[in-house]
Amino acid sequence: MFASFRSRLIILILLILTLTQVLTAVYTLSAMSHRIQDEGQQRLRVGNRVFDNAIRSNGEQLLKAMRILTADFAFKQTVMMHERETTESVLRNHAGRIGADLVFLMDLDGKITAASDDQLQVGQPFPISDVIEHARDKGQTIDVLVVNGKVYEVVVVPLQAPQRIAWVGMGFPLNNLLADQISGIANVDISFIGYDEGKQLLMASTLPYDVAQRVEQEIDTQRPPINQIFPAADGRYASIMLPLATAGNEPVFALLHLDGQPLQAEYDQLRDKLLLVFVLTVLVGIGVAWPVSRSVSRPVQELAQYAEAIGRGDTALAPAEGKGEMAMLNRTLQQMQENIRSREQQLTFQSSHDDLTGLLNRTAMVRELGGLLQQTVISSGTLLQLCIRDFKQINNVLGYHNGDRVLQCFAERLNSLPLHTVARIGGDEFLLISEGELNEEQICQLLEPLSRSLDIDGTRISLRTAAGAVYFPAQGTNVNVLGRRSDIALNLAKHDNLPLFIYHQGLDESHRRELQLIQDLRPALDNGDIFLVYQPKVSLAAGTCQHAEALIRWQHAELGFVPPDEFIRLAEHSGNISMISRWVVRTALAQAGVWWQQGIRMRVAVNLSIHDLSEPSFMRELAETLHEHPEAAQYLSFEVTESMVMSDAEQVIKALQQLRDMGFSLAIDDFGTGHSSLAYLKRLPVDELKIDKAFVQNVNNDAKDAMIVSAAIQLGHAMNMKITAEGVETAEGVTALKQLGCDVVQGYYFSRPIRAADFEQWLEKPIQVA
Repeated sequence: MFASFRSRLIILILLILTLTQVLTAVYTLSAMSHRIQDEGQQRLRVGNRVFDNAIRSNGEQLLKAMRILTADFAFKQTVMMHERETTESVLRNHAGRIGADLVFLMDLDGKITAASDDQLQVGQPFPISDVIEHARDKGQTIDVLVVNGKVYEVVVVPLQAPQRIAWVGMGFPLNNLLADQISGIANVDISFIGYDEGKQLLMASTLPYDVAQRVEQEIDTQRPPINQIFPAADGRYASIMLPLATAGNEPVFALLHLDGQPLQAEYDQLRDKLLLVFVLTVLVGIGVAWPVSRSVSRPVQELAQYAEAIGRGDTALAPAEGKGEMAMLNRTLQQMQENIRSREQQLTFQSSHDDLTGLLNRTAMVRELGGLLQQTVISSGTLLQLCIRDFKQINNVLGYHNGDRVLQCFAERLNSLPLHTVARIGGDEFLLISEGELNEEQICQLLEPLSRSLDIDGTRISLRTAAGAVYFPAQGTNVNVLGRRSDIALNLAKHDNLPLFIYHQGLDESHRRELQLIQDLRPALDNGDIFLVYQPKVSLAAGTCQHAEALIRWQHAELGFVPPDEFIRLAEHSGNISMISRWVVRTALAQAGVWWQQGIRMRVAVNLSIHDLSEPSFMRELAETLHEHPEAAQYLSFEVTESMVMSDAEQVIKALQQLRDMGFSLAIDDFGTGHSSLAYLKRLPVDELKIDKAFVQNVNNDAKDAMIVSAAIQLGHAMNMKITAEGVETAEGVTALKQLGCDVVQGYYFSRPIRAADFEQWLEKPIQVA
């Protein structure tokens, strides 16, 4: 209901008006309330002063009347003659003339000698002894006190003849008459409350009877503070309680009451007027807000509808431009619409094209190939999956920026070829579709321009490609099948170092075998199908064996024996090689520990891959293992191939140095096959060179092999390295190696790789060194 801009604008205007009126009313009523309170307090203070003056004036009148009486010679003579009846008659006459209710005569000891009230017995002391004390101290006194259950303002003066012969007292009652008189002057209601023997008595009040009774009950139960304003009669009256008693033990209070109803009526009248003003203001606000909101909200609504159409992707005409901020917003929305259109076109292009080369991406190629298979535009075709060989080296040497430029130039060459469709599917791999089933010669001729060298910033780069081909629909009518078979063909081309491999029947079975091996790899590590064998390394000088190489084997439950080269290659391609290396390290370490506990001082060599050395977590776990088992550096050594060192020399040297710093012994395996330079060889932190078996097998009858082995031995010894010869199979070979100065030999002549239990039995036999 209130979702539209117009309705919210109306509500905002009304809220502002309402808030303004409410704040004004609150402020006005608050000020009025404070003014009423201040006025009530002021009137009570005025009434308090008037009351004090009235009581004081009444006392002065009594005092003047008393002085007239005590100055009368006849009265003095009557008192001196102790004529009681005459004295009481004089006292009553005088009291009647001035309106006093109580007159009495006391001797100098404070005993009553004559009184107008029968309850004041002759011969008895005056009931309130404080009165005579005050008179003696001051020479005369005016006190308010309770006598026989009534409140009086009492004046006591001495009777001189000429010496003091008696005390004369008169009492003026605090009754309704006095309360009415003071109330009329002070413009407040008056109540007198006194106490007789602890009992509270309402002596007089100008309040209505029921109200006076309720006030008396509230005073009795609540005990309000003295000389402070408090609410009375259920809040109707603002009252103040003033102490009057100046003699005796019974308190006397005067209560001044101010009726709040007239002031409240004034307050209510103002509140009603403010409410009327508020209602009128709201009605006027509604009348003004409606047309104002309409004129303001119409351009906003039009722009909102325009923006909504843009959001839906609809083509809509922009509203009239208008003025000010609306015009700027209008132009902004139009610009946004243009940007959205441009962005949609860009996203559409990016969703189907490669950002770097502008070629179709994998998704678009799959869609294109699927369309071709469903239509009859092309009766037959060739799907080629292509990659650039050693592209990682190009990135490493020239940098990723120049690597991207190579890909862009390569894509331009692809676009120049007579192909139906070209796509980049990731990294350095591309998919090509050509019409017709091209034979090997036609494909090589088609791809020949791609191998021409490129010039990147003056650097000539030779490109080598590998391609896998599959025919459709002859070798597949499904996009996924064709994609898998082209990938199989490409992998075989790369593996066999061929420029082209064309798919043929039977390769799927090989692919399924590879998938099964990858899937069964982890379970095989857990269930014992994969295990370690150990091949002894014999010292020619001592004729002993203190070193062995751990080699991995897999006896598959269904496929039988799986060659290590096969499943190691698959593990590297599937990212599982580090898992195997960790398992080998743990297993070899555990076995070496068992042998050392048995007294067999055997160090086991473990082969590492480039993936292991480049993975920080593998090196970190080795360090943790060494921390938990400090003896691990004695139990294990590590071997890396020469070709692996040359694949990324700097990274490998850094990793080998870390292993050396941990205390592990290191060896270069297959030395002589990796084309390593002496510059790198002298930097390698290794202890051992293992000469590849290709040079060792015929060392005893091939002079060139013997020369190469001799040179390698001399080079290694010159660099303080131990030399191990691999692949020794004959006694003549052992003799020849011993004569050439080789330190350690390893091969079938002594033992093939065997299980740990068999290895222990082999150690018990004597070792025959030729």
